Parts: sequence; structure tokens; C-alpha cells
Amino acid sequence: MTAINLKERVAARLQSAREEAGYSKAEVAKLLGTDRQRIHGIENGDRPVDVTTLLQLAQLYGREASSFLTEDVPAPEQVPVHLRAPQGLSAESRQAIQNWGNLCATFVRLRERYGSEEQLGTLKRWLRDGGNSRVRDFAIEGHSQAVRHEMGLDDEPIGLHIFALISEHGIPVFRLALGRGEVDGAFVNYPGLGQVILVNRDQLLTRQIFTAAHELGHVIYEARKQDDSEVNLLGQKNPSEPQIDRFASSLLMPRTAIDLYVAQRLQRSEEGLSAEDVVHLQRHFGVSFLAMLVRLRRLGYISASRFEELKLTPSVRLAATLGYAIQQWEYGVPLEAEEKPEHKVAGLPKQYVGLVMRALEEAWLSQAAAAEALLLSLEEFERYLYYVDQQQLDVQDELKFYDEHVA
Repeated sequence: MTAINLKERVAARLQSAREEAGYSKAEVAKLLGTDRQRIHGIENGDRPVDVTTLLQLAQLYGREASSFLTEDVPAPEQVPVHLRAPQGLSAESRQAIQNWGNLCATFVRLRERYGSEEQLGTLKRWLRDGGNSRVRDFAIEGHSQAVRHEMGLDDEPIGLHIFALISEHGIPVFRLALGRGEVDGAFVNYPGLGQVILVNRDQLLTRQIFTAAHELGHVIYEARKQDDSEVNLLGQKNPSEPQIDRFASSLLMPRTAIDLYVAQRLQRSEEGLSAEDVVHLQRHFGVSFLAMLVRLRRLGYISASRFEELKLTPSVRLAATLGYAIQQWEYGVPLEAEEKPEHKVAGLPKQYVGLVMRALEEAWLSQAAAAEALLLSLEEFERYLYYVDQQQLDVQDELKFYDEHVA
């Protein structure tokens, strides 16, 4: 790029940044201790801008100085996230969903840039080969069992592993802060990515786990609809929702594992399942107390009247008396750790984060653009980079210790 083009680009970007920040040329001149003619000349490209002035202007406009110098990166194509059930969705929630769509667009650009192929886990291959159609006429129990098999699972609990597990099988999962208002989750068949899932990480953790399984159910049942998408609204159900909920319940709490627990329990006592039993099962599978109750009711292990009785159980308090560690989120209080940059980034697909960091290292993305791609402020991004560096140092120390004392 020629020096003339660079000067013109810097001048145009400085003018645009000033206007977006809401300053007049006279106000900028006064704040920098110079005259209006100089600012006018810089923005017209008639006068050079020195490094000190550029840094001052960048700080004033809330930008990175490098953002005025780096080459233009093509803007992502905006692919709207169409919602099948948008009634009652606020403007804020719509914007949050669209922001998720923008992240998907960035993901596509990064894949195209670095030639990263779509991840195809055994589950996604199974879907593409029509595996879901082969079990479509089966009961939901058989369907969820087939999905667990394709994911390499037997009867072990999934719990918190569900987010990474789904992503590892080629279906990216984004856990984003959407507030505790309207949206639990969503999915979209995004051009260049295929099916993508969104989970609201502002909801209680057990609800996030169930939401991920629920949205996976939509992906499974709707895999052949190339233009399909869904937003899961609180308090609003579509005709297919009960079926999808049963799929999620069966996936997270497999019948064979519950049958085994109940059989062992009845060997010790002929009494029916107690509230303590429900807590043990709930904690084992990583679901809410109510979700566990609903599952047991559907499997016929508790009656309708017993279900209503057990619903009144102070389950968190009971879990504490049984020796389970209780987390703040179980009382509806968000963890401070969730505000740490590394926890926010942990809500994004690993492949996506890896591509963003690679683009930063190769200067294809500026630090400001990389921070935006990871939904962090610049200050948070700097803390995140420090965290990553420390993690790498810890690994190096462990390897060094191994070489010196073990190998």
C-alpha cells in the first residue's frame, strides 16, 4: 500500500472516529492543546499526524491507535437469524440474537481465511448420513439412546460436559449472556457452519445444561431443514416443544441408569423413592431437582400425588445436609468468577477462539477487533491474554519438572 493511500485512510478514519465520538474539531483541538486548523488539516490529509498526536486522539476517541493504521478487513456478510417464534421478543433480545449471528459470520470468515474445515464428529456424520431418519419412528427413549451411542456415551452422566461434547461433534455451542428475561436458547442452520446452538449463560447452570440438550433435540429433529432455526422463549411453547423436552430429559437422564439405581434402591428398602433419592439422582446427572422429578414421573417411578409432594422439597438445603457442595448459582446468585474474562471466553467454541487468537498473532485482526470477536472490552482482553500466558507458563513448568525429575 502506498504512503498516499495510508495517509488518506488514517485521515478518513480519524474524522469518522471523531464524529462517532461526538466531538467537534474545535473541541478536539482544545482538549489536545492545539488549534482547529491543525485538526482540520490532519483529517483532510493535508498535514501529517505524529505518533504522540495519534495516541492522544486514539485515547480520546476510545480506539486503539493501530485501528487507524491496519489494513481493512472485509466486513462479514450479515446473515439474519430468522426466528420461528419471535412473538413477544423484545428489541434487546432480538439484538442479542443478531449479535450471535454476527459471531457466526466472524466464525465463517475465520474458517475461510485459514482453511479450517467444518468439524465432523460422529454425531454430525450420523445426521448427514440420515441416521435421525432411521430412528424417527422409534420412541423418544430409543432416539436419545441412539444419539448417546453416536456421541460415544453409555449410561454415564453428561452434565456440564454437554457444551464441549456437542461442540466436539461439529455443532458449535455459544454460551452468551442474554439476561434472565426471555430467551433460554436458540439454534440456527447457519451458511458455512451448519447447525449452531445458543445457550443463555445468565440462566441457572442446570437450566443451561437442559437448554443445550433441548436445542440439540431441535438440531436432531430438524437436521434436514436447511433454512430452519428456533428461539426458545421463556413461557412460550411450540407444538414440538414437549417432544423436544422429553428428548432432552431422556438424553441427560438415560432410563437404563435410572432403572439400575431404582433396582438397587429397592433391594435395600421396599419403600418408594424419597426426596433424598431424587437429590442423589439429580446431582449424579447434573440436572435440576424439578427436571429429575419430571423424569421419574414420566417413567412411572412416582405417582402424580407424590410428585406434587416432592415438588415442595427444599432441595438445595436437603442436598447440603446430604454432604453435597452448594454453589452460589444454586441460590440464583451469579458467581463472580463468571465475570472473569477467561470464563466469558470459555462460553465460546474452542475452534472459534483458536482462530481468533491465530488471526491476532498474524495481525489479520487488531487487538480491538479480537477483543470484540471474543465479546471482551480491551481491558478484559488484556487480562485474558495475561491469563493465557500464565497457563502456558504453568504447562512449561510442568514439562520442565517432568524432564528433570521423572523422565
